[in-house]
Amino acid sequence: MIIMAIDHCYLFFYQTHYAETWNSSMPNYGSYAVFFTRWISNICAPGFSLLMGMSMSFSLSKSINDFDKWPKAYFFIKRGIVLIILQQLLDFPSLLFNIDSLDKWPPFRGGVLYALGVSLIFVPFL
Repeated sequence: MIIMAIDHCYLFFYQTHYAETWNSSMPNYGSYAVFFTRWISNICAPGFSLLMGMSMSFSLSKSINDFDKWPKAYFFIKRGIVLIILQQLLDFPSLLFNIDSLDKWPPFRGGVLYALGVSLIFVPFL
C-alpha cells in the first residue's frame, strides 16, 4: 500500500503521471527509480483483487447453510454498487472540465474501483 501511495502522490507533487496503454509506446520516465516504482505499483491492483476474492471466499465459506449466505451476498452486492458509484464520482470532474486528455467515451470508464465493484456484484452468484 505504501508503494501504491507513492505512485498516486507522484501526480500531486510532479503534476504529471505516466500512463501505459496497449496502443502507445512506452513513456520516457526519466529515471530508474520512477520506472521501478511505477512497475511495482502495477502489481498492486491485481493483488488487491486477489485479497478481496480471498476474503470474500473465507467470509462465504463460514456460512452454515445457503440461508446464511444470502445476507452476506447482499452486503457484497451493495458494496460493489458503492464502489462503482465512487469510481464514477471520482471521474466525474474530469468528464465535466476536460482535466485529462484521455478519451471521454464511454462516459462510464473503468478503473480499479470499478473492477473491484463489478467483481463484488458477480462473485456471490458464482
